[in-house]
Amino acid sequence: EDARVVIEETTEGKPRYQCKVCDKTFSRPFNLRSHRATHAGVKPFVCTHEDEKNEVCGWSFARRHDLERHVRSRHSAEKLYKCKTCPIQCGRSDAFKRHLQRHPACGLAAQLEAQALAQAEAETEVKAEDIH
Repeated sequence: EDARVVIEETTEGKPRYQCKVCDKTFSRPFNLRSHRATHAGVKPFVCTHEDEKNEVCGWSFARRHDLERHVRSRHSAEKLYKCKTCPIQCGRSDAFKRHLQRHPACGLAAQLEAQALAQAEAETEVKAEDIH
């Protein structure tokens, strides 16, 4: 068994199961066993989604969960995260954050939007204080 129980207490006081390869920890032995497949290099779960040109995606994954997440985020028509600077649309927040980090112009625009929002909120608070 490539697992070991980590003795340190968690907030719930339950043991954690640690991967000996990367030290990532899991709350259940099953999750650790599933995770270990990522280190083996075996990727039996292949995406068979076809695009409008009838070309198969072909991406492969070590875990079924990762394939399912890929199909939902990559091939789903609904993209919840839309960049206001360029036409990029993402199905997951982590992919959108990566986009903002990798494309400085879009990241800068998002940063400026956040600053403008914070400024507007601060001004609203000041106006509310003036009323009282």
